[in-house]
Amino acid sequence: MPANFTVVTPQTAAKTTGYFDATPFDGVNVCADNLAAAEVVNILVVCGSVNKPLTDAAGTAIKLTATVPFVFLNGGAFYVFDKTVTAGLCGVYVNVKQR
Repeated sequence: MPANFTVVTPQTAAKTTGYFDATPFDGVNVCADNLAAAEVVNILVVCGSVNKPLTDAAGTAIKLTATVPFVFLNGGAFYVFDKTVTAGLCGVYVNVKQR
């Protein structure tokens, strides 16, 4: 059954979420609305007791931006979303489908 989660309610302030548990899912879709210019949502993966930036195979950090407001993440991990200060109200949302 599909489910939608608001992990950051629309706001202009910076916000770091708690852990989002993606272990029950094959994958999750993450999106942010209303990002502009250099505003970003950094995506971190929980590695033991440390949150590390999620990177692609080339080592480039995967993040939500004004030009890339949506990404698909593998399930089976815990994620943290770190939204920077934004000029307009910006929320972060996760859409999942149960295995």
